[in-house]
Parts: sequence; structure tokens; C-alpha cells
Amino acid sequence: MLSSFLYPQTFYYQNAQKVYLTKQETSLRSHLSVDTFVDEHNRTVGVGDEIIIETQNIDALVAKYPIDVVEKIGNRFYRCKVTPRDRVFEIAALIYHEEGVTSAHPNFIKAKQTR
Repeated sequence: MLSSFLYPQTFYYQNAQKVYLTKQETSLRSHLSVDTFVDEHNRTVGVGDEIIIETQNIDALVAKYPIDVVEKIGNRFYRCKVTPRDRVFEIAALIYHEEGVTSAHPNFIKAKQTR
């Protein structure tokens, strides 16, 4: 796959396992704020500039990392914006390893599927 050579593989953590993604080239103007990736199971996902973090102490993470809370979801989930956007995977992986963090991964945009 040519895209594997053009873009280094990136990953996120799911259930303490690395899930690798390969960036895909897109020429659609409407998707300038979203990058397209294909996972190990050939599923396509979009990734923007947000991560979802599960933690009890978001304030410590906001002070340490270039993130801003966009929305609190329930008691312990937060949707956060990462600046700059091209560091979304890196920041999510770093936060994942912080004490008190249960999960941290990009806010994936998935295609709708009928069941």
C-alpha cells in the first residue's frame, strides 16, 4: 500500500492494546478539518482535532497538555480540543498513560451503518 510509505502509521490505545491506523489521502474540500484513516480491520474513520478522555481530574490534564475542554459528557468523560490538530494521536497516547486516566483516544468520526 503506497500510503503506508508516504505516511507513518499511527496508533491509539483501546483496552490497553495499540490499534494501528494508516492515513489515507483525500481530495475532498469539505473534509479539510478531518483526516481519514484505515484501521487494521480495513474500517475507515475520520479524525479531527478532538479527543475523548475518561478521568476524574481533567484540570490536571488541561494544565499539562495543549487541550481545552469542549464538553463534559456524564460524570467522567470529556471531549477536548487538541492544539495543534496534527498532534491529536500523540497527545491522546500521552494522556492515556497519565495516572487517573481510564481512557483517552481521538474522537472518531465513523460512517453511519444500518443494522
